[in-house]
Amino acid sequence: FGWSVAGAGDVNQDGYDDLIVGAWADDDNGANSGSARVLSGIDGSILHTFYGDSAGDYFGDSVAVAGDVNRDGYSDLIVGAFADDDNGLSSGSARVFSGQGGAILYTFYGDASDDFLGQSVSGAGDVDQDGYDDLVVGARGDDDNGLNSGSARVFAVRNPVESLGVTCSRPPCTDCPNMFAMTGGGPPVLGNASFALELHNAPGNATYAVLALSLGTCATPGTPGVCTPALLPSPFDVYGYLLTSTVGLCDRVVSIPAGIPNNPTFLGMSAAFQWGVGCSPGRLPLNSQSNCVTLTVVQ
Repeated sequence: FGWSVAGAGDVNQDGYDDLIVGAWADDDNGANSGSARVLSGIDGSILHTFYGDSAGDYFGDSVAVAGDVNRDGYSDLIVGAFADDDNGLSSGSARVFSGQGGAILYTFYGDASDDFLGQSVSGAGDVDQDGYDDLVVGARGDDDNGLNSGSARVFAVRNPVESLGVTCSRPPCTDCPNMFAMTGGGPPVLGNASFALELHNAPGNATYAVLALSLGTCATPGTPGVCTPALLPSPFDVYGYLLTSTVGLCDRVVSIPAGIPNNPTFLGMSAAFQWGVGCSPGRLPLNSQSNCVTLTVVQ
Protein backbone atom coordinates (compact mmCIF):
# COMPACT_ATOMS: atom_id res chain seq x y z
CA PHE A 1 0.00 0.00 0.00
CA GLY A 2 1.49 3.31 -1.10
CA TRP A 3 3.42 1.94 -4.10
CA SER A 4 1.61 4.60 -6.17
CA VAL A 5 0.00 7.79 -4.92
CA ALA A 6 -1.63 10.81 -6.55
CA GLY A 7 -3.85 13.75 -5.89
CA ALA A 8 -7.44 12.79 -6.70
CA GLY A 9 -9.03 16.20 -7.05
CA ASP A 10 -12.13 17.00 -5.01
CA VAL A 11 -13.86 13.64 -5.41
CA ASN A 12 -16.73 14.27 -3.02
CA GLN A 13 -17.20 18.00 -3.65
CA ASP A 14 -16.63 19.02 -0.03
CA GLY A 15 -14.18 21.78 -0.96
CA TYR A 16 -11.09 19.72 -0.03
CA ASP A 17 -8.79 17.86 -2.42
CA ASP A 18 -8.69 14.11 -1.89
CA LEU A 19 -6.05 11.39 -2.49
CA ILE A 20 -5.74 8.03 -4.24
CA VAL A 21 -3.30 5.34 -3.09
CA GLY A 22 -2.44 2.10 -4.91
CA ALA A 23 -1.67 -1.30 -3.37
CA TRP A 24 -0.73 -3.68 -6.19
CA ALA A 25 -0.08 -6.63 -3.85
CA ASP A 26 -3.51 -6.55 -2.18
CA ASP A 27 -4.94 -10.09 -2.29
CA ASP A 28 -8.67 -9.42 -1.90
CA ASN A 29 -9.53 -10.86 -5.36
CA GLY A 30 -6.61 -13.28 -5.50
CA ALA A 31 -2.87 -13.08 -4.88
CA ASN A 32 -1.55 -9.70 -6.09
CA SER A 33 -4.90 -8.79 -7.62
CA GLY A 34 -4.33 -5.31 -6.23
CA SER A 35 -6.46 -2.40 -5.11
CA ALA A 36 -6.62 1.39 -4.95
CA ARG A 37 -8.16 3.46 -2.19
CA VAL A 38 -9.50 7.01 -2.33
CA LEU A 39 -9.07 8.94 0.92
CA SER A 40 -10.74 12.13 2.07
CA GLY A 41 -8.40 15.09 2.20
CA ILE A 42 -10.16 16.59 5.21
CA ASP A 43 -10.09 13.64 7.60
CA GLY A 44 -8.49 10.63 5.86
CA SER A 45 -11.70 8.61 5.76
CA ILE A 46 -12.14 6.05 2.98
CA LEU A 47 -14.29 7.35 0.12
CA HIS A 48 -13.84 4.46 -2.35
CA THR A 49 -11.90 1.22 -2.62
CA PHE A 50 -11.38 -0.29 -6.08
CA TYR A 51 -10.14 -3.85 -6.64
CA GLY A 52 -8.34 -5.76 -9.38
CA ASP A 53 -10.38 -8.41 -11.13
CA SER A 54 -8.22 -11.46 -10.50
CA ALA A 55 -4.94 -12.84 -9.19
CA GLY A 56 -1.78 -11.35 -10.63
CA ASP A 57 -3.38 -8.23 -12.15
CA TYR A 58 -1.19 -5.84 -10.11
CA PHE A 59 -4.09 -3.38 -10.15
CA GLY A 60 -3.00 -0.17 -8.44
CA ASP A 61 0.59 -0.22 -9.71
CA SER A 62 -0.29 3.21 -11.14
CA VAL A 63 -2.98 5.69 -10.09
CA ALA A 64 -3.93 9.20 -11.19
CA VAL A 65 -6.70 11.75 -11.29
CA ALA A 66 -8.51 11.53 -14.63
CA GLY A 67 -10.19 14.92 -14.59
CA ASP A 68 -13.95 15.21 -14.82
CA VAL A 69 -14.32 12.61 -17.55
CA ASN A 70 -18.10 12.38 -17.55
CA ARG A 71 -18.75 16.07 -16.83
CA ASP A 72 -20.81 15.47 -13.70
CA GLY A 73 -18.85 18.02 -11.65
CA TYR A 74 -16.80 15.43 -9.72
CA SER A 75 -13.18 14.40 -10.25
CA ASP A 76 -12.78 10.89 -11.68
CA LEU A 77 -9.90 8.41 -11.24
CA ILE A 78 -7.80 6.11 -13.42
CA VAL A 79 -5.98 2.99 -12.18
CA GLY A 80 -3.56 0.79 -14.09
CA ALA A 81 -3.21 -3.01 -13.94
CA PHE A 82 -0.21 -3.76 -16.14
CA ALA A 83 -0.35 -7.55 -15.59
CA ASP A 84 -4.03 -7.97 -16.51
CA ASP A 85 -4.35 -10.94 -18.90
CA ASP A 86 -7.59 -10.10 -20.75
CA ASN A 87 -5.90 -9.73 -24.16
CA GLY A 88 -2.99 -12.08 -23.48
CA LEU A 89 -0.53 -12.69 -20.64
CA SER A 90 0.33 -9.30 -19.07
CA SER A 91 -1.34 -7.40 -21.89
CA GLY A 92 -2.45 -4.95 -19.21
CA SER A 93 -5.38 -2.63 -18.68
CA ALA A 94 -6.41 0.73 -17.25
CA ARG A 95 -9.76 1.43 -15.64
CA VAL A 96 -11.56 4.75 -15.13
CA PHE A 97 -13.86 5.19 -12.12
CA SER A 98 -16.48 7.79 -11.32
CA GLY A 99 -15.40 9.94 -8.40
CA GLN A 100 -19.00 10.60 -7.46
CA GLY A 101 -20.19 7.02 -7.00
CA GLY A 102 -17.19 4.79 -7.76
CA ALA A 103 -18.82 3.17 -10.80
CA ILE A 104 -16.63 1.88 -13.63
CA LEU A 105 -16.79 4.35 -16.52
CA TYR A 106 -14.32 2.77 -18.98
CA THR A 107 -11.76 -0.01 -19.20
CA PHE A 108 -8.93 0.06 -21.74
CA TYR A 109 -6.89 -3.03 -22.64
CA GLY A 110 -3.46 -3.75 -24.05
CA ASP A 111 -3.34 -5.16 -27.56
CA ALA A 112 -1.20 -8.26 -26.95
CA SER A 113 0.79 -10.27 -24.42
CA ASP A 114 3.51 -8.42 -22.51
CA ASP A 115 2.35 -4.96 -23.61
CA PHE A 116 2.05 -3.98 -19.91
CA LEU A 117 -0.56 -1.35 -20.77
CA GLY A 118 -1.41 0.59 -17.63
CA GLN A 119 2.02 0.67 -16.02
CA SER A 120 1.63 4.44 -16.28
CA VAL A 121 -1.66 6.36 -16.36
CA SER A 122 -2.61 10.01 -16.33
CA GLY A 123 -5.33 12.46 -17.08
CA ALA A 124 -4.51 14.25 -20.33
CA GLY A 125 -6.81 17.26 -20.20
CA ASP A 126 -9.06 18.02 -23.15
CA VAL A 127 -6.75 16.91 -25.97
CA ASP A 128 -9.28 17.10 -28.80
CA GLN A 129 -11.11 20.19 -27.53
CA ASP A 130 -14.51 18.49 -27.44
CA GLY A 131 -15.28 19.65 -23.91
CA TYR A 132 -14.41 16.30 -22.26
CA ASP A 133 -11.22 15.34 -20.43
CA ASP A 134 -9.14 12.65 -22.13
CA LEU A 135 -6.64 10.09 -20.82
CA VAL A 136 -3.14 8.85 -21.63
CA VAL A 137 -1.92 5.32 -20.80
CA GLY A 138 1.57 3.88 -21.22
CA ALA A 139 2.45 0.38 -22.46
CA ARG A 140 6.17 -0.09 -21.84
CA GLY A 141 6.31 -3.59 -23.38
CA ASP A 142 4.63 -2.76 -26.71
CA ASP A 143 6.78 -4.21 -29.54
CA ASP A 144 5.44 -2.20 -32.48
CA ASN A 145 8.79 -0.46 -33.12
CA GLY A 146 11.00 -3.24 -31.82
CA LEU A 147 11.21 -5.42 -28.71
CA ASN A 148 9.91 -3.43 -25.72
CA SER A 149 10.04 -0.20 -27.71
CA GLY A 150 6.91 0.82 -25.83
CA SER A 151 4.01 3.12 -26.63
CA ALA A 152 1.55 5.57 -25.12
CA ARG A 153 -2.06 5.80 -26.17
CA VAL A 154 -4.41 8.76 -25.76
CA PHE A 155 -8.06 7.86 -25.30
CA ALA A 156 -10.82 10.29 -26.21
CA VAL A 157 -13.34 8.91 -23.79
CA ARG A 158 -16.54 10.61 -24.80
CA ASN A 159 -18.39 11.24 -28.04
CA PRO A 160 -19.20 14.97 -28.03
CA VAL A 161 -22.71 14.42 -29.41
CA GLU A 162 -25.09 14.87 -26.47
CA SER A 163 -28.01 12.57 -25.77
CA LEU A 164 -31.56 13.57 -26.52
CA GLY A 165 -32.84 12.09 -23.27
CA VAL A 166 -36.64 12.43 -23.11
CA THR A 167 -38.55 12.76 -19.84
CA CYS A 168 -40.41 9.55 -19.18
CA SER A 169 -44.18 9.78 -19.32
CA ARG A 170 -44.69 7.08 -16.67
CA PRO A 171 -42.93 6.58 -13.35
CA PRO A 172 -40.66 5.14 -12.10
CA CYS A 173 -38.27 5.61 -15.05
CA THR A 174 -35.94 8.63 -14.85
CA ASP A 175 -34.86 11.16 -17.46
CA CYS A 176 -31.08 11.03 -17.99
CA PRO A 177 -30.08 13.82 -20.39
CA ASN A 178 -26.39 12.83 -20.29
CA MET A 179 -26.98 9.24 -21.41
CA PHE A 180 -24.50 8.34 -24.15
CA ALA A 181 -23.27 5.47 -26.31
CA MET A 182 -19.62 4.56 -26.81
CA THR A 183 -17.41 1.58 -27.64
CA GLY A 184 -15.57 -0.35 -24.92
CA GLY A 185 -12.93 -3.01 -24.45
CA GLY A 186 -10.25 -1.27 -26.46
CA PRO A 187 -10.11 -0.06 -30.06
CA PRO A 188 -12.03 -1.78 -32.91
CA VAL A 189 -9.04 -3.76 -34.18
CA LEU A 190 -9.04 -7.17 -35.84
CA GLY A 191 -8.99 -9.94 -33.26
CA ASN A 192 -10.11 -7.79 -30.30
CA ALA A 193 -12.29 -10.30 -28.49
CA SER A 194 -13.01 -7.79 -25.70
CA PHE A 195 -14.63 -5.18 -27.94
CA ALA A 196 -18.07 -4.09 -26.73
CA LEU A 197 -20.97 -1.75 -27.48
CA GLU A 198 -21.80 0.26 -24.38
CA LEU A 199 -24.47 2.54 -22.94
CA HIS A 200 -23.49 4.89 -20.09
CA ASN A 201 -25.42 7.07 -17.64
CA ALA A 202 -28.69 5.27 -18.36
CA PRO A 203 -31.59 5.25 -15.85
CA GLY A 204 -31.05 2.82 -13.01
CA ASN A 205 -34.76 2.12 -12.82
CA ALA A 206 -35.48 1.65 -16.52
CA THR A 207 -36.91 -1.70 -17.62
CA TYR A 208 -35.42 -2.27 -21.07
CA ALA A 209 -32.40 -1.18 -23.07
CA VAL A 210 -32.75 -1.37 -26.84
CA LEU A 211 -29.73 -1.53 -29.14
CA ALA A 212 -30.08 -0.52 -32.79
CA LEU A 213 -27.17 -1.80 -34.90
CA SER A 214 -26.53 -1.25 -38.60
CA LEU A 215 -23.77 -1.78 -41.13
CA GLY A 216 -22.68 1.57 -42.48
CA THR A 217 -22.51 4.91 -40.67
CA CYS A 218 -24.81 7.09 -38.60
CA ALA A 219 -27.22 8.79 -40.96
CA THR A 220 -28.22 11.77 -38.81
CA PRO A 221 -26.68 11.47 -35.32
CA GLY A 222 -28.89 12.85 -32.58
CA THR A 223 -32.08 12.96 -34.62
CA PRO A 224 -35.24 11.96 -32.69
CA GLY A 225 -36.67 8.54 -33.49
CA VAL A 226 -34.19 6.01 -32.18
CA CYS A 227 -34.25 2.62 -33.93
CA THR A 228 -35.94 3.90 -37.07
CA PRO A 229 -34.61 3.88 -40.64
CA ALA A 230 -34.57 7.69 -40.51
CA LEU A 231 -31.85 7.51 -37.89
CA LEU A 232 -29.83 4.52 -39.01
CA PRO A 233 -29.36 3.43 -42.63
CA SER A 234 -31.11 0.23 -43.66
CA PRO A 235 -30.76 -2.62 -43.09
CA PHE A 236 -30.68 -2.33 -39.31
CA ASP A 237 -31.30 -4.77 -36.46
CA VAL A 238 -32.86 -4.10 -33.08
CA TYR A 239 -32.04 -6.04 -29.90
CA GLY A 240 -33.74 -5.79 -26.50
CA TYR A 241 -32.05 -6.35 -23.14
CA LEU A 242 -33.88 -6.78 -19.87
CA LEU A 243 -32.41 -4.57 -17.14
CA THR A 244 -32.51 -6.19 -13.73
CA SER A 245 -29.86 -4.58 -11.48
CA THR A 246 -30.46 -1.12 -10.02
CA VAL A 247 -27.79 1.49 -9.37
CA GLY A 248 -27.93 5.30 -9.19
CA LEU A 249 -30.71 7.09 -11.02
CA CYS A 250 -28.50 7.91 -14.01
CA ASP A 251 -25.52 5.66 -13.32
CA ARG A 252 -26.28 2.46 -15.20
CA VAL A 253 -23.73 1.00 -17.63
CA VAL A 254 -24.80 -1.63 -20.19
CA SER A 255 -22.02 -3.43 -22.06
CA ILE A 256 -22.72 -5.92 -24.85
CA PRO A 257 -19.77 -8.06 -26.02
CA ALA A 258 -19.08 -7.58 -29.73
CA GLY A 259 -15.75 -9.32 -30.26
CA ILE A 260 -14.12 -8.63 -33.62
CA PRO A 261 -12.90 -11.77 -35.44
CA ASN A 262 -9.26 -11.93 -36.51
CA ASN A 263 -10.37 -12.15 -40.12
CA PRO A 264 -9.04 -9.76 -42.82
CA THR A 265 -12.46 -9.60 -44.47
CA PHE A 266 -13.64 -7.45 -41.55
CA LEU A 267 -10.90 -4.85 -42.10
CA GLY A 268 -12.40 -1.47 -43.01
CA MET A 269 -15.96 -2.56 -42.15
CA SER A 270 -18.07 0.20 -40.56
CA ALA A 271 -21.05 -0.12 -38.28
CA ALA A 272 -23.38 2.31 -36.52
CA PHE A 273 -25.18 1.79 -33.24
CA GLN A 274 -27.48 3.66 -30.89
CA TRP A 275 -29.34 2.91 -27.66
CA GLY A 276 -32.75 3.64 -26.26
CA VAL A 277 -34.29 2.82 -22.88
CA GLY A 278 -37.88 2.08 -22.03
CA CYS A 279 -39.83 2.45 -18.80
CA SER A 280 -42.29 -0.39 -19.32
CA PRO A 281 -41.88 -4.08 -20.21
CA GLY A 282 -41.17 -4.62 -23.88
CA ARG A 283 -39.00 -2.86 -26.41
CA LEU A 284 -41.41 -0.02 -27.15
CA PRO A 285 -42.18 2.73 -26.41
CA LEU A 286 -38.72 4.16 -25.83
CA ASN A 287 -38.44 7.08 -23.46
CA SER A 288 -34.79 8.12 -23.81
CA GLN A 289 -32.22 7.73 -26.56
CA SER A 290 -28.46 8.11 -26.84
CA ASN A 291 -26.22 9.57 -29.48
CA CYS A 292 -25.41 7.48 -32.58
CA VAL A 293 -21.84 6.12 -32.84
CA THR A 294 -19.99 4.99 -35.96
CA LEU A 295 -17.04 2.57 -35.67
CA THR A 296 -14.65 1.24 -38.30
CA VAL A 297 -12.57 -1.92 -37.91
CA VAL A 298 -8.83 -1.26 -38.28
CA GLN A 299 -5.64 -3.33 -38.27
